[in-house]
Amino acid sequence: MNFSLNTPHRANTGGPSSRTRKESVSASLLDDLDGPGHCRRLITLGLRFPEDSDPVIYVEKLLEANGYVDAESFRQTLLLPPSGLICSPAPEASRHPVSALNAQEVLEQAVLLGLCNAQGYFPQRPVLWTRTSLSRSLHLYDPGGFYQ
Repeated sequence: MNFSLNTPHRANTGGPSSRTRKESVSASLLDDLDGPGHCRRLITLGLRFPEDSDPVIYVEKLLEANGYVDAESFRQTLLLPPSGLICSPAPEASRHPVSALNAQEVLEQAVLLGLCNAQGYFPQRPVLWTRTSLSRSLHLYDPGGFYQ
């Protein structure tokens, strides 16, 4: 059988098609609601770099211009969340143009983005700056709220 990702497929749900239904998700564990069972949003990250610039080169030049040898030396000056966080994509509109931020704010967001992948923030890992990591816009959530 030949499957294509571009065409819809029907799968057997275990019953006749008259018993199938659609469910829409109307709640999430990742939100800002108070109370148990919710992971509170702590931070929203996202930088918008000039169209003609490479984000990694831009941040490395900014780091050097502010007297830091590397991202790890700048990281030591920050008070960062000490434990892992959950990440989810944030809308493009949440990105801050780097021209509207001071160097400290840009570098702090860059360090946080460098400690994240698409799913989580990992404070124990080294800061990794790539075009992909610096181009993400993310919401960071505290998973501890789920267990309270």
